[in-house]
Amino acid sequence: NGMHRFLPTLVRMRGGTVAEVPVRHRPRRFGRTKYGMWNRVFRALADALAVRWMQRRALRYRVREELP
Repeated sequence: NGMHRFLPTLVRMRGGTVAEVPVRHRPRRFGRTKYGMWNRVFRALADALAVRWMQRRALRYRVREELP
C-alpha cells in the first residue's frame, strides 16, 4: 500500500528524471479535510528511513563492455 510514494526517488536513483506538472486545484465542495501535519509526520519519517534503506541496498554496477 503506497509504493507509489517511492517512485520518484527510485527513478532518480537510476538516473532518470521526474517532471512536476501544474494542476488546477478546486475548492472542497463537501466535508472537511482529514489531512494535517500530525497525522502524516510519522509516515513521512518512515518513508525517509525506507528510502535511505533502499539507497544503501541498491546494487551499483557498471557495464564494462556490451556483447554484440
